[in-house]
Amino acid sequence: MWVDFVVDTLGKPDIASVDVLFSDGKDFTAEVLRLLGIASFQPARVGGRAVRTQIRMPFVFTLRR
Repeated sequence: MWVDFVVDTLGKPDIASVDVLFSDGKDFTAEVLRLLGIASFQPARVGGRAVRTQIRMPFVFTLRR
């Protein structure tokens, strides 16, 4: 699954910016959206200041016994 989204200056994903580029199903999409709602990243910095940044990120699901 591939998703584009913006990380704001505080390191939080901007859920309104999420664009699902490819998904194997609605349940996978729902879980990624849930995870992005609680995720935290280090914000990008330019000249020492935090800036909003567009990210393209893969999400890989595996089955375990």
